[in-house]
Amino acid sequence: GIDQLEHFLTRCNTMTVMLGETYFDRLWCTYELACFCDLHSKKELETTLHFVSLEWAWWTRGVWLVRGVKLSEWEINLLDNYSCRDASCFMPKDRGTVLARIRKQWGSEEAFDTFVRKEFPALLLRGKQQFMSRPLKTMWKTLELLF
Repeated sequence: GIDQLEHFLTRCNTMTVMLGETYFDRLWCTYELACFCDLHSKKELETTLHFVSLEWAWWTRGVWLVRGVKLSEWEINLLDNYSCRDASCFMPKDRGTVLARIRKQWGSEEAFDTFVRKEFPALLLRGKQQFMSRPLKTMWKTLELLF
């Protein structure tokens, strides 16, 4: 569980985020991603962090080629309005534990929220660009990680 998360993440070379509209509503997911980011430099994250989303449909790729890859309104809202206090946990006990770890690792919940709001948009955009420009490569990496 939560006690082994940091130990597990220090042994991971890559992370693939299966992003959906509820991803940042779940405290565990956001905390796990933030911990992974905290363990790696921004340069390392360019090759170790991958995003996949069902919202990024292959049939819209042509539109993105013309207009450029951008964060959608729902993605921007997810991050702009992020608050770990508003995120949920399936088990109430986990919520207290994760919030305590956030305070310990980031100094405060506000510092963690600022990290998510300020750092994640660029990471997400880069991941979306990578996904859309190299779908076969990203799909292959995802399959490797899953199997």
